[in-house]
This record gives sequence, structure tokens and C-alpha cells, in this order.
Amino acid sequence: MSTFKGKVEEFWKWFKENEEKINEFVQNTSQYTPEEITAFVGKGVEKAVGDAYFELGGRNEFSFSTGGKHYLFYLLPYLVSKIPSDLKYKWIFSPYKLGGMPGDFGFRNSDSTICINDLEILVGYDKEKNIFYVGFYNEALNQMPENQAYSMFLILLDAVIGENIVEMYIGPIDRLKERKGKMINLTELSRYIENKLEENERKLFRNPSDCYSSYELKPLLTKNLRDDVYVGSTCYFDIIKEIYSKSDESPVYDAIDKCNGKISFISYKYENENPQNTLTIRNEILDKIEREILGEKDSGKEIGIILGSATGTENFYIDILLYDEIKFLANINNILKDYPYKFSYSEFKKNPYTIELFGEERVQ
Repeated sequence: MSTFKGKVEEFWKWFKENEEKINEFVQNTSQYTPEEITAFVGKGVEKAVGDAYFELGGRNEFSFSTGGKHYLFYLLPYLVSKIPSDLKYKWIFSPYKLGGMPGDFGFRNSDSTICINDLEILVGYDKEKNIFYVGFYNEALNQMPENQAYSMFLILLDAVIGENIVEMYIGPIDRLKERKGKMINLTELSRYIENKLEENERKLFRNPSDCYSSYELKPLLTKNLRDDVYVGSTCYFDIIKEIYSKSDESPVYDAIDKCNGKISFISYKYENENPQNTLTIRNEILDKIEREILGEKDSGKEIGIILGSATGTENFYIDILLYDEIKFLANINNILKDYPYKFSYSEFKKNPYTIELFGEERVQ
């Protein structure tokens, strides 16, 4: 059984073998067409994350882009953290577009040039949801078909504040037909977000997998795992929405599974115990799994990350994204054997494959 860790190692092996050619693309870009560069480098990228976007820069910069594929926010940071030591000081890798483009950056089409400096925005902040609403105004964009205008603005928005900030903090976006209220330049948006979050005593996160939010559900009267959940916390709402949707399809789970990553959860039943005590034990188990099995996040040595946890009327759940499922399953019983519960391990999808794990009352 292959793992995402194995696919990442394949990518880095390929990169080292082809570093000279890739460096040639960077140093002599004008001698190659974008199609030639994409075709060659894309074969290496496919080894880890399939058809993902990337850009090469003039100072040995290699920037990935999620390109609207949200699941890549949870895979690409691990890929970048695994960079071999002999490449660390020669190349600058980014897991996604980090923003910071200057105001004179822009696009030119047959009719006009659109620069960041020419974009005015109206910004609103929803304190309860912790997101920002953005309206944009630009005469050239207003002359374009709606879909084209939105696409171009999103490209510029990613370039200015970064794909990661857009993913976590930007809510609905509207095109404005005329200037309204107190507008600011797009180049000022990053500082505006930072200041507004600080005013409201909110932390600014840079990585979506670090940003946890709580959710509440109405438990269902079934025996299916997770149907009893009434409260939880997650850094990956897409997978929560998916498992509780009416559809039997699982595109979020399948996208990561295709890369040989595994979204899963550990569950166990609690009965006739003090609620506060059982919650304390759940948190203890979670901390041990993170510290002793998964490893330090962004170290390049971790084998997975905690996505969240949930409490049901009958069960506790610990949600995990694994980069190396084989190693995880080989070691998890070293922790669970110390607790008097029946533990199970399941795929994070409807009708999951489930296996029983070690416990004092192990299911036979």
C-alpha cells in the first residue's frame, strides 16, 4: 500500500535527478515556451499531487498554487517541508501563492492593462463569522464579461494577499458598478485585515490547517458512526460538510485519497462516566497521538496532522489526515492499549471501511 509520504519522496527524487534541467528553465526562461516548461515539470509534480499548478521564478523560486483545489492546502505544506537538505539553500519553495505582489503588477489584454494600483475595494468585516466581504471597482473590469472580471480579480487578490488568506478570511465578493463608501486600494487589504483582526482580538492564521472553528449538529437516531455528533471542532470544514451532506459522493475524501493521503477518524464509546472526566481523557489521547505518533507539524518528519475532534451522544471522535497511514496503524496501539475503551479506525466518508484497534475491551 502506497502512502502520500512515499509519493512526496518520489517527487523529491525526481526533482534532484532533473534539477539541472529545471534550473535551465529558470535561468533561460525566454528560450522555452510556457507549454514546454509546464509539460516537463508537470510530470514531476504529478508524482505527488497530480495536476497541480506551479510557477518558476528567477531566483530559483518554485511556487505551487492550489488553483481552487482546496484539499491542496492540506497536502502541499507537507510536501514543501520534506525538501531535501541539499536543496534548502539553493531553492525557495512555497506551498501556495503567498501574496506580496507590488502595486505595478497586473495584466494586459487587447483592450487595456489592469494593475493592482488601479483596483479600489470596499471591505466589510463579519465579526461573528470572522470573514471579510469585498466589493471591487475598476473601470476596465466593469467592461468585461462578469465571469472574466471575477476571474481576473481573484488572480490579483491571490497575488496581493495570498491564496491562504483568501481561503480563510475572504467571504462573498461583488463587482461594483460605481464607487461606494470608504474605499481603499487593493494593496492596503493585507494591512486592513491584520488591523481589524487585532482590534477584535483575533489571531491571524497563515495556514488553513492551523485555523480551527467549532460547529454544532443535531444528532440522528441511528447506529452509524458520527450520526450522534452534536458538537465538534475542525480546521477542514469541507470534509465535515461532505460527510453530513445528502449526497453519497465524496469528492473531498477522494481527492486526497487519490494522492494516497488518508482522512480518517478514531472513535470510541463512553458510557456511564463523568462527562468532564471523559473529555479530559479524550484530550489526553488526542495530545498523545499528536505528540508521540504524528510528530511535530511542518517539521518534515510528521506522518499526519490532527484535523479536529467531535463529541457525540455515545462516542468521541478524533479526526486525522495521514501522510503515512502504514506507520500510523503500526504504532497507534502503543497509546490506545493504556485506555479501557473499544477503539475503532474509520475512513472519513459515508459507509466507511472500519477496523477495530487495541483496547482493554477489544472487540473480538
